[in-house]
Parts: sequence; C-alpha cells; structure tokens
Amino acid sequence: MKIDLFHAYTEKGYTLIEILVVVSLLSILLLIAVPQLKQENVFEEVEGFFTTLEKDLYNAQMKAITDGAAVFFIFDPIDHSYTIRQGLTTIEKRQFPIGLELRGTSLGYSNLRFLASGNIRQSGTFTFLYEEHLFRLVFVFMRGRFYIEGL
Repeated sequence: MKIDLFHAYTEKGYTLIEILVVVSLLSILLLIAVPQLKQENVFEEVEGFFTTLEKDLYNAQMKAITDGAAVFFIFDPIDHSYTIRQGLTTIEKRQFPIGLELRGTSLGYSNLRFLASGNIRQSGTFTFLYEEHLFRLVFVFMRGRFYIEGL
C-alpha cells in the first residue's frame, strides 16, 4: 500500500496557527478601539445634558410668560441636579451626568428665575466642569437671553 504524501497535504483550508494569528490581531484592534468609543459616548451624554438644559430654560421662560408667574431654577451641586419650580409645584427635576460638576456661579444656586415678562431677575453665569473641560452658562443682562459656551 502506497501513501501519496503530496496529495495528503494539499487539502484547502486554514491551519490552526493562521486562525490564532487572525483572532489575536482582531482582539488587539478591539482593545484599542472600544475605550475610544466609550469616551465619545460619555462626552455625547454631557452634550445631550446641555441641550436638555437649554430646552428646559426656554420652556421655563415660556411657562413664566404664559402663566404670568415666576419660574425658578434651583441648582443643587451636592445632589448634582437642578429643579424647575413654579411656586410650590415642581415642574421638572434632572440629574447631571456622572462626572459633571457645578463649579461656581455668580447668581447663587437658587437665584435664577424667569419673571412673568420672560426676563430674568439678574444676569450672571454658572460654570460646569467635566474632566478637564469647562462649560459656562451665561445669562445676558436682564433680558432672559442666555447661551452655553465651552471654554
């Protein structure tokens, strides 16, 4: 009985070593890519928070004008949240994203209010810190206008 050694090793397919090399290369690429994607998602959450804050400010201003009564924004740096109130009624309470801190304010934490005219009682700023990024919420003098800037 004669064994043909040439044809015994010509079957098509991949060896175990080739598969292990490919799998190890893919796992190295995933180890590099996944932390980058997580960091971008977290920063998108902070941007989403500021978008929501901006919408809440506009809605509070419109509610003050529509109802003819002041609407208060109360920031709580310890609870990492803000509450929107009209009189004794809580309209909304929202939490800050994890890692976002309210670092300072020239208005005080509970002095932001929209009057029945839609104006604010006084101008000022709120400063937020996320990792090494600073954000400032600025209220322009007495008109109820505001903007959020990244520093």
